[in-house]
Amino acid sequence: MPTNLDPGIVALDAQAVSESVRLVAQATAADMARPTPCSDWTLHGLLRHMATQHYGFAAASAGDGDMARWQLRPLGDDPVGAYRAAAECVLAAFAADGVLDREFPLPEFKRGLMFPGPQAVSFHFIDYVVHSWDVARTLGLPVRFDPALLDVALTVARAVPRGNSRLEPGAAFAPGVAWSGGSRLDQIVAILGRSPDWRPPSADSGPRSTPRQAILSGSAFEEQIGYARAVADGGWVHVSGTTGFDYTTMTISDDVVEQAEQCLRNIQAALAEADCTLADVVRVRYLLPDRADFEPCWPVLRRYFSEVRPAATMLVCGLADPRMKIEIEAYARQPPSAT
Repeated sequence: MPTNLDPGIVALDAQAVSESVRLVAQATAADMARPTPCSDWTLHGLLRHMATQHYGFAAASAGDGDMARWQLRPLGDDPVGAYRAAAECVLAAFAADGVLDREFPLPEFKRGLMFPGPQAVSFHFIDYVVHSWDVARTLGLPVRFDPALLDVALTVARAVPRGNSRLEPGAAFAPGVAWSGGSRLDQIVAILGRSPDWRPPSADSGPRSTPRQAILSGSAFEEQIGYARAVADGGWVHVSGTTGFDYTTMTISDDVVEQAEQCLRNIQAALAEADCTLADVVRVRYLLPDRADFEPCWPVLRRYFSEVRPAATMLVCGLADPRMKIEIEAYARQPPSAT
């Protein structure tokens, strides 16, 4: 694999590991027996492997090539907590000054060979892009990665050796899967031997059956007019038209881009009350009094939605208060495994 990698590989690795921690935190004890895209492992087995890899790479970053560091460790009574502790260990190790200037002994990959720091960190990085997808797919959750991270991950994935080495016992990745279309992440996991359309054999992919839940933000408008910021019902979350007011202070910026950012923060907070994130959004509507204000908001909207790509409509219309320059509605689907 090449060593002229993105100089921000440590930060990108931290993003990938942090996303895996976020996903694993949503697993319950009952989820530990679920099958995963790694056919030999349940979720518990996958987490043991992931935690062990973290400790092995952390040791290697300090020049410790003892194979004992790579032996599977028990997760104990709290697999989620044990995984989080392992992730924190490797993040701290990789954050040390000069880590990319070091050479890593990686005996699980090849005994007796030292790997340049950027290359070693790239191995860990691509593992946790893929393992985040493994966990997300196992639990029926969306995975959230920035486009810039996926661009680098695709470069690394394409550089992983192919051929018979992927058929050997203990190979890090299976042979690539033929795949066209789909997202950038689909392309990455297919290159590395996962089928992007994998689903747990017994997973219920339908919406949850949930009692109706009204979600309030504390906005004065909700009290004065008589509505909820969002309503969760039958596995779906309907978020009311949301403007750029900071509802804690009932103040609003004069800048349309700042209003768009605050709209999305308000929507995020409402979705969180229903166990959802912006990654669960399936449709958005943008309402603006001035069509010229829409394009300046595109970078903000792209940052939040470029991976999930919800259906979208933009309408030009009057809003309730002349200070309001944009209003956003959103509709989200609750993850089947959310509780």
